[in-house]
Amino acid sequence: MASTARAAGIMDWLLGQRVRRTGELGLRGTERDRALVELNVLEQVHSLSQSAEAAEALQKHQLNVWGMVYDKASKKGYQLVEA
Repeated sequence: MASTARAAGIMDWLLGQRVRRTGELGLRGTERDRALVELNVLEQVHSLSQSAEAAEALQKHQLNVWGMVYDKASKKGYQLVEA
């Protein structure tokens, strides 16, 4: 449960750092694309977790939500956050 709270805090911080234009990232090419994908996944996990049904199920420990990304270059998936 502590790791879930910590992950939620990290997600809130990252979402607070939203990028309005891709140029603001200071990244180019693949690095920029990866950062945008990760921000999108974090936003989607946050959005899903805030829906009434999901929030209730999360609180009752009846639902787990993971934000995961597949890296095509390394052919590996990795978890960004768990809500």
